[in-house]
Amino acid sequence: MDLLIGQDTELFLKHNNSFVSAYGLIPGNKANPYPVKKGAVQVDGMALEINTVPAKTFTQFKTNINTVLSRLQEMIPDNMEMTVCASADFDPKYLDEQPEEAKRLG
Repeated sequence: MDLLIGQDTELFLKHNNSFVSAYGLIPGNKANPYPVKKGAVQVDGMALEINTVPAKTFTQFKTNINTVLSRLQEMIPDNMEMTVCASADFDPKYLDEQPEEAKRLG
């Protein structure tokens, strides 16, 4: 049996140094990830998520991640930045304004 490695990383978006929702910004969701070269992208609650195709080598794994991240970067507005962090602290008022579907995590 061959060992393959893949991943599904969640990222958050920031605008003017504040966390903002990714809901509705890109195609794809937990049920229907949006295919891109070397993987897929989707919205997961208010976060972005990338998935990579399984890789046989570390070099392949790195290439897959970089390819999917580059495509995702092209899909988000220029005035926003992706942030990798364990959690995001949204402004309570901003959070209250979000649709219920955006507040659900998969």
